[in-house]
Amino acid sequence: MSKQTRTFRPGGLLALAAILLTLGLYALGSLTTLENITYDWRMKTVRGDTVAPEDVAVVLIDEASLRALDPLVGRWPWPRSLHAEVIEFLALGNPRAIVFDILFSEADAGMDDRRLATATATAGNVFHAMQLYRDSEDEINSAMRDRTLPAAVLPHAIGRAEGGAYDNNAYTLPIPALWPASAGLGTVTMEPDDDGIYRRGRLWHDYHGRRFAALSGVALPPALYEQRPAAMRLNYYGYLDSYSMSGVLASAQQLLNGEVDDLIVDPFEFAGKIVFIGASAVGLEDLKATPLAANTPGVMLHATAAANLLSGDVLTQVPPSLTVFIAMLAAALVCFWVLYFNALLIKVLLPLLGAALYVGIAVIAFRHNLVLEMAAPLLAIVLAAVFSSTYLLFTEGRDKRRVRTMLSQYVSPAVLSSVVDSYEEHLSAEVGSDEELSILFSDIRGFTSLSEAMPPHRVVEMLNHYFSVMTEAIFEQRGTIDKFIGDAIMAFWGAPLPEPRHAELALQAAMEMHRRLASVNQWLAARDYPAIQIGIGIHTGRVILGNIGSVQKLDYTIIGDNVNLASRLEGLTKQYGAAIVISEFTYRQLRQPLPCYVLDLVRVKGKHVPIRILAPILELDPDSAAHQAELCRRAFDAYVQQQWASAIELYQQLSQEVLADIFIRRCRAYQEQPPAHGWDGVFIMTSK
Repeated sequence: MSKQTRTFRPGGLLALAAILLTLGLYALGSLTTLENITYDWRMKTVRGDTVAPEDVAVVLIDEASLRALDPLVGRWPWPRSLHAEVIEFLALGNPRAIVFDILFSEADAGMDDRRLATATATAGNVFHAMQLYRDSEDEINSAMRDRTLPAAVLPHAIGRAEGGAYDNNAYTLPIPALWPASAGLGTVTMEPDDDGIYRRGRLWHDYHGRRFAALSGVALPPALYEQRPAAMRLNYYGYLDSYSMSGVLASAQQLLNGEVDDLIVDPFEFAGKIVFIGASAVGLEDLKATPLAANTPGVMLHATAAANLLSGDVLTQVPPSLTVFIAMLAAALVCFWVLYFNALLIKVLLPLLGAALYVGIAVIAFRHNLVLEMAAPLLAIVLAAVFSSTYLLFTEGRDKRRVRTMLSQYVSPAVLSSVVDSYEEHLSAEVGSDEELSILFSDIRGFTSLSEAMPPHRVVEMLNHYFSVMTEAIFEQRGTIDKFIGDAIMAFWGAPLPEPRHAELALQAAMEMHRRLASVNQWLAARDYPAIQIGIGIHTGRVILGNIGSVQKLDYTIIGDNVNLASRLEGLTKQYGAAIVISEFTYRQLRQPLPCYVLDLVRVKGKHVPIRILAPILELDPDSAAHQAELCRRAFDAYVQQQWASAIELYQQLSQEVLADIFIRRCRAYQEQPPAHGWDGVFIMTSK
């Protein structure tokens, strides 16, 4: 089974679990609170410093206004004549519209109501507030519900309600004198979210089949909002142009007194603007909690909606289907990252970076008035990471223990640690791989006759010490012990961890084994054991690598013709009088070629292509070794070219007596009886 298959199967199931749990919570509305928190954070981050367009202004009845007018007109509510003065003052500046977020529902004494109605009618662009709502609590007043609107109010409707729905069953209207005088009536009803924060405002309300514009859009052409959803997300501003009512009234009084210079508020500052009038004083109980502030004047919500519509600064909510898709994609990616990558830092960082990237995208989208939901995708990322990590905690720990147990006797602790950390890249019990490795075989010469002369416990003691010393030499060069075969050692380089220098490391290990043989023989002599000699063969080639065996027992091993060839090379060491024999394929991969004797050109039984075999020159100083290597090369070339006398003369100068004797005898034999026609200098191996 491939690593991808082992990753995708559990990854798909874990991602599915994370997705289903996330979507279940999403569908139940359980993520609303978390989503609201992320939404408010984005609103503060992105919109906290924005300035509203100049098309909208607000006149606030604030604490300063109440204090200033209390000695003159008493406590709130003020006489309607004051509001008439405000209309007349603002009208001087030719505003686009004047919109009152004050519900004048009760008749006032005296002539004040008529004065307000006259000022409203004279200005021609004054809009007043009405209230449409659903009343289901007061059974006593049930008879008052679902009353028909007065006929004089119906002209202020902006259209028919779709489907004739009765969304509301009660209303509160301004005084009748304002119905015909007003340029329009707008509904002031706004509902907060479940947590009490106002994030949305309705653009209209329906009553008995009629549709009435909200106060925010009553002064705007219906075309700006009638095609939008009824509930619009309010895109708040950090600053919206506002004035104190006390300053407006003081400026109106200045004009009445003939003071036209140095007005506190110039009416022409409102030219072309929609001016909203409402309360911000705490005692007037029209403060709302918004994402930007806990106490925002209610009139600001209407002004914000109007500014949004006028400037096109309207938030667009992505459809739930896109949120679901993003959550699914996020869960799948995180499961893949956690399960596929081996490094712990990557497993941790990628989900975090993925979450941070999505947060960044959501913030950037918010800057462009696009609202991406954050709670569901982020929860999907968290759940996918938790599920995947939990899965790995149980499965990867088990697999690593299995790998550690399997390889602990094959490789050094350093290599073992690296393999365990990335075992999926290098090990699979089900699938073998074709790899180029360097293979080493070593055995003790004459061990059979040697062991027959000793009691079993002595044989075991000797072998255990010998194997311990040689294994240490192999491990130091990052080799893998394949197996011990009687007195033989089989090892290889290049797996389980890839190693481009596998040939060089194998040769260094062989030379170190040869050097340490002296200390082994000292140990043996101190315990009355006979001295031993070893032979080492090394070959480089492609082999089949894998965990081979049965369901009950697996061995991490290699097989193939090149393994057999390495074993045969070890068998030639005694014949050629060499401690180490390497193939030309191993020699070619040495980064710094080592002076070597050319031993022969041999054709292995069953093979057609001959290979050159060599023996590193171990006992001489570098200059002498280089000289002997060159002398041997020339001698062997003369031998292959059938220059027998020249070859004999050169081999007689060789310090390797066994090798020299072999070729001198061959040359003299060929002098007496030349080889057959077409002879290429190849010696045929008929046995190990």
